Amino acid sequence: MENMLNNSQSEMERDVWDGLWSRSIVTLWFRKLVPKFEQLTHIPYRFNINKLLKGISLDQAHILELGCGSGMNSVNLFKEHSCQKATLIDFSRQALNIAKNNTRHLNVDLIHSDIFNLNLKKKFDFVFSIGLIEHFIGARRSEAIKIHRQFTKDSGLIMIIVPRKNFFSKALKFFNQIQGYKEDFFSDREIEGLFKRNELEIVKKNYMMLGMVFCYLLRCRR
Repeated sequence: MENMLNNSQSEMERDVWDGLWSRSIVTLWFRKLVPKFEQLTHIPYRFNINKLLKGISLDQAHILELGCGSGMNSVNLFKEHSCQKATLIDFSRQALNIAKNNTRHLNVDLIHSDIFNLNLKKKFDFVFSIGLIEHFIGARRSEAIKIHRQFTKDSGLIMIIVPRKNFFSKALKFFNQIQGYKEDFFSDREIEGLFKRNELEIVKKNYMMLGMVFCYLLRCRR
């Protein structure tokens, strides 16, 4: 595991992510005082995910979330799209501790792994990541997108949400750096070029947060 993580070409190593998610664990008491805290912080994503999935059924779907963090995006898919089961992946144990708490009443498998070392025996109806691809550099970016495709059924869908370069993105990047996040934003041409290279077809596309975030729904090109 250690050698694999060191070769992942991520701009943020596992101990950094554990430290960031440890801060979230410290605020668990606040979450108990404000029961809807997690839901409130995910409203922008919830709205845009629902917009992407309008007219698309995930009823009884098996879904895979890469880099799940708190797990709340999968929780929302269960609540609003009647998914049957989810597999959540993260290489931060601290993140998975939070996800375990948030998904304790749902049909969920939690797996501690780097996405480049996944050994899953099945493919999924819906594979997605939010805020993942931008944390890799070089060829690993394309490989990370390839992994989405690798675990998607031929008839399945992929959703990828990443930060976008625009007039406001420098401010967002600065804010994230203060929190300890290292990431590089995409232009439209860059991210869509990676999709094309990995034979993914854009089904729907929209923006959020003043155009600073891309939201893509994709499918494998036949």
